[in-house]
Amino acid sequence: MMLNPGKKNFDVIIVGAGLSGLSAAKVLTAAGFTCQVLEAQGRAGGRVRSAVSEDGCVMEAGAQFLNQDMEALLGLVSEAGLDTVSTVAGNGSIALDASSLIDAAPWLARLEDDWPRLLESVGVDSGRPDQPLAQLIRHATSDAKGIRVLESALGELLCRPPSTTSAQGLLELYTRYASERDDGELQVLGPLDAVIDRLVATLCAPPLYNAPVTEIIEKRNGVEAITPQGNYRAKRVVLAVTPVAAKSIKLPAAVRDKAGAALDSYGAGAIVKISLTYRDAFWRELTEPENRHSIGSIVSLDPEGITVTDASRAGEKIGRLVVFAGGTHGQALARADDSRRRQFAVSIPSRAFGTAADQPLSVTQGIWVQDSWCGGGYNSYINYGGLPDAAARLRAIEGPVVFACSEIAERFPGYMEGALNAGEVVATSIIRELGRI
Repeated sequence: MMLNPGKKNFDVIIVGAGLSGLSAAKVLTAAGFTCQVLEAQGRAGGRVRSAVSEDGCVMEAGAQFLNQDMEALLGLVSEAGLDTVSTVAGNGSIALDASSLIDAAPWLARLEDDWPRLLESVGVDSGRPDQPLAQLIRHATSDAKGIRVLESALGELLCRPPSTTSAQGLLELYTRYASERDDGELQVLGPLDAVIDRLVATLCAPPLYNAPVTEIIEKRNGVEAITPQGNYRAKRVVLAVTPVAAKSIKLPAAVRDKAGAALDSYGAGAIVKISLTYRDAFWRELTEPENRHSIGSIVSLDPEGITVTDASRAGEKIGRLVVFAGGTHGQALARADDSRRRQFAVSIPSRAFGTAADQPLSVTQGIWVQDSWCGGGYNSYINYGGLPDAAARLRAIEGPVVFACSEIAERFPGYMEGALNAGEVVATSIIRELGRI
């Protein structure tokens, strides 16, 4: 069923055409409800954005990795006619100081192994007050080098300094990662944009682009979403945008009373993602300082908040490295020109691997800093001083305006799978409610 393009009244309005919003729209459409997705940008996909590199390879400027337990995403990949391939990378991790290489793997492994203990001793349910994530690191190690490694690695992961982030908020996030598998186990053969296109094709009406929602008004028989392209009425509105983006929308007083403190708990990060391709993965022949494992990742200590990951694929001759620059240095890179960013991205593996890294076949850049709608980083994270249980509070909100985004997903928060989960859960709830009505 295709809708009249001039239609302004629907069962459900969905704000945001990322994976959360499109997932919700797909489920609702399949159940026979009329939906309109309103998207602030000129494209669908949110934090999914594919590109073609200078040497003709498909590269992901945004979200990229998944694993075998992410069943909803794997199903969509299959529906889009795509396959997955294993990521092939060494097990070793090195930290790159100004003048030396340090074996970083023991510190990274220690923090990962300590999550369950930390959750019990200082997590949300421990009864203890929250603390900055930088302090949590010191529960894992008191070694000065170890602290530097973990602060840099987490600074990149969070896209901002650990001192600004809620330790309990991050620990709570950990409890919702529903897998024992590595999060970078697989990649998609082909553009992830094809998955977005597949979701859009399931809808009864295409998303309305360049239509940022500025206000939601509660009406007698539903709600109204206000956009520069007109006003749209529905029985329910799904806010399928990041908490940072949701804060920019004027909400009904009753909704703001319920959601305001939770939304205000989240802060944006800053990330620049630069993908490099080489004729082969020559770094696999190199080992970390103890000569036990081939190098699979680099943590930069000078400057901090930067990591390099081996993103090479099984069966593929070329080698792939991804440079992630988060936080303060990500912001600085975003202000630089393409040439300066390229030079910086190549300099990190060159310092670690030598001159063989000086001439990549291609450089593909994804600049997410200060993105108005995606929040500037992979996700929004809870600020130190915010509500560590903000995600649960947003999930619990019922009524004419509800929330669905990857950050608050019950399973795999912060991942593509989490976005799909959040959209599906909210859509299923709306179907039950409207079915009763």
